[in-house]
Amino acid sequence: MNKGKIPAKLKLSLKEAMSATFPPAISSLLQEATRPEPDFNKLAQIISYDPALTTTILTLINSPYYGLKEKVHNLKRAAVILGTKEILKIALSVTFQKNLSNKFQSCDVLKYRTWKQLVWAAVSSEVLAGLLCPEKADIIYIATLLKDLSLLLICCLEDEEVDEFTQICYDGDNLISLKKDQLEGERKLWGVSHPEITLALLKAWDFPLNEIFEGIKYHHDLDHIESHIPGVQAMILGTLWAEAEFENSSTVALFKIKELLRLLLNIDDKKFYELRTLIYTNFISVCETLGLKEEPEKVYFYTFPIEKIQNFYHLLQEIETAKDVQEVAHLISRHLFWLWGIKNFCLGLFSPITGKRLVFEINDGKIGILQETDCLPDSCSKICSKKICIKLKDNHNLFGCICLSQPLSAYKKDLQLYISLLTQKYKTFYFRHFETKGKALVLDLIPVGIMRLDNKGKILQTNSFAKKIFQVKSELRGLIFHNAMKNLLGLKLDEEWKSFLQKKISSYSKLYCPLSPKKSIENSPCLNFYASWSMLEGTEQILVIVQNIQEIINLEKEILYQQNFLKALISSMQDIVLTVDQDGRIIFTSPCISHLKGKNFFKVSSPSSPLKFRWGREILKEQNVPFEINLCLNGESLSLEILVSPLKEDASYLIVGRDLTVIKRLEQKIRQQAAFDHLSKVYNRHQLAVCLSREIKRARRTQKGLGLIFFDLDKFKEYNDLHGHQQGDNIIRQFGQILIKNSRQGLDFPCRYGGDEFVLLVSEIDKEGLYTIAKRIKNCFDRLYKKKVSLSIGLTILRDDDTEQSFISRADSAAYKAKKTGGDKIVWE
Repeated sequence: MNKGKIPAKLKLSLKEAMSATFPPAISSLLQEATRPEPDFNKLAQIISYDPALTTTILTLINSPYYGLKEKVHNLKRAAVILGTKEILKIALSVTFQKNLSNKFQSCDVLKYRTWKQLVWAAVSSEVLAGLLCPEKADIIYIATLLKDLSLLLICCLEDEEVDEFTQICYDGDNLISLKKDQLEGERKLWGVSHPEITLALLKAWDFPLNEIFEGIKYHHDLDHIESHIPGVQAMILGTLWAEAEFENSSTVALFKIKELLRLLLNIDDKKFYELRTLIYTNFISVCETLGLKEEPEKVYFYTFPIEKIQNFYHLLQEIETAKDVQEVAHLISRHLFWLWGIKNFCLGLFSPITGKRLVFEINDGKIGILQETDCLPDSCSKICSKKICIKLKDNHNLFGCICLSQPLSAYKKDLQLYISLLTQKYKTFYFRHFETKGKALVLDLIPVGIMRLDNKGKILQTNSFAKKIFQVKSELRGLIFHNAMKNLLGLKLDEEWKSFLQKKISSYSKLYCPLSPKKSIENSPCLNFYASWSMLEGTEQILVIVQNIQEIINLEKEILYQQNFLKALISSMQDIVLTVDQDGRIIFTSPCISHLKGKNFFKVSSPSSPLKFRWGREILKEQNVPFEINLCLNGESLSLEILVSPLKEDASYLIVGRDLTVIKRLEQKIRQQAAFDHLSKVYNRHQLAVCLSREIKRARRTQKGLGLIFFDLDKFKEYNDLHGHQQGDNIIRQFGQILIKNSRQGLDFPCRYGGDEFVLLVSEIDKEGLYTIAKRIKNCFDRLYKKKVSLSIGLTILRDDDTEQSFISRADSAAYKAKKTGGDKIVWE
């Protein structure tokens, strides 16, 4: 991605979306409103082109936001009273929200939360600009409102060609709040950040930019806020303030903005409350005009006094430092009773240690564990008989729920705020215990001894399994490691250990296994010790890992047995087995093809028939689909049917091949039997029908002649009766050979029609040529049998109106005539 340059495809899609968001009327209004002496009549006329915009502007002008004493009924009057910049501000606000929402109706990111956060940022920036640079307050409102224009457009684009650029879009419920490393991610994907794209879009739209609008690119630059002009400072603070008010999972940002205003603008607590109240009032007026309704189930900080947020925040601090889930339950029970007098409820909390949900029932302030259950990740139902359940849930995780027996009524909103902040604190508690206590438990549960020593070899810390190996219940802390080995295990460390302590070698590894025949090797421990130097908080220490590898030795025996069994199993299989890596390199083979190991499977094999894809590694993806291949074995080719299956443990594949050599021979024999007469070796009557249909179609397509010769053996029965069936079979066999020798391959098709009757189908022939062939065959037969057996032959040529049946019947009739008139002749039909 070219840094500093917007991709062409993305730029084109954004321009189209921009045109739909701001119609021509807004562009005309913008040009007129920014003139040195704007024409109020013309401003009113431009706005009147859009009746909906006119109505909305008049509604907003007459709202408490502006506090006008007299109601304004026409746009000219409104422009005179409020000024051109204020009219422009209203028009842009309404158009931006309405048109963008209408164009992208199905876009999840254009939720109430997003628009409200934008409005709060714009209103708060305007109010703060009133303190820093009053003459530019209205322009700062517009600039702040449009600062995230590009982010909204990109994340709502419906063009498949720019899908690759929308992958950076964040959760639609929290789109415009800055995330960690977000700007760097945008520059990597888009070439520039979203503030820079917004500025480029406004320039392309001929927006009359000034230093305030140029400051859009810095609206997240809190670290250098003091280096910017007052107007840009107001925009930065307004952006942060909006994020703080709508980031209901953390109070830190809200307290941070309060402190920043004190440091930068010398705003004390009283003034801060007054500013927040003013911003809230103006914010609600704009939201009502834009149709942005309140969301009853959502908790946003702006709906609560700052004192209440602070009180709940400080009250819930003790949740973070609780020692376990039971203590958290006690604290919550105490809070609900102190704040609202709630003494009876159920509480479900997920444990960071067990992963299960602990359900507590609180009755008159007394706490009891109701159950410990596995449950669905997003489930809060059926934990007790209480009717109303409120989830302790952030954007991605459910941490528990509180269930009450009575409606929330008057304290519903406050309870929602409490639970929102409780979720934040319990989340901190959860992951802190998961990372610290959870890891400590894991270290104690793993079946490996872990010991930490100082640089002199004194034991500082051990886990539980190390004590089990040393067969003690008390702590080993304070003992010298080599003394513990000698006194507790009867093992004496050698000179190499001393060299390790003196840092002459970097690590120490020894295996201690019983060798005495008096001991049972099977049940005695076989210990492996490994020690290495490590740095902890700037101090060199020794980490020792002790492992009883007796089970590993037993396991190795089992593996060796299974390996030998597997080899014997594969050797006895009739199928061929091999494994290949993802490039086709053969890793393992059956013993009979072991010489192929290391070769590329696709170079020593080839498909038996054309495939729909290229022969190579692509076939590894065609799982459970059999292929027929030829495998090269020392100059010979082995026909196999293979099946490919992935081996999930690594990037390799199992190929099982069934030898098709015998099957291929059998298939060939079956094909021969299905198409050929077994005695004469010419086509049978069934195959004649296939050839006849095909050749008639071809003759009519090519306009070339097709002839049929029908043969009937004269005096065959008498010869058969006189000389026996074996001699009769020889005549049939020899006549078949005569037909084959006198047939053109691919053009003539000899067939046994039945008994002593034969047919020769001759393509691309005329009458003269057909007669010549018939005569040649008759002469060959006569020379062989000296008229003891002769031939009655019928000839015919395909006619235009012939069917398969009429064509062969006519040749049959001709042969019949020849036989009826004494035989041994050729007759035309």
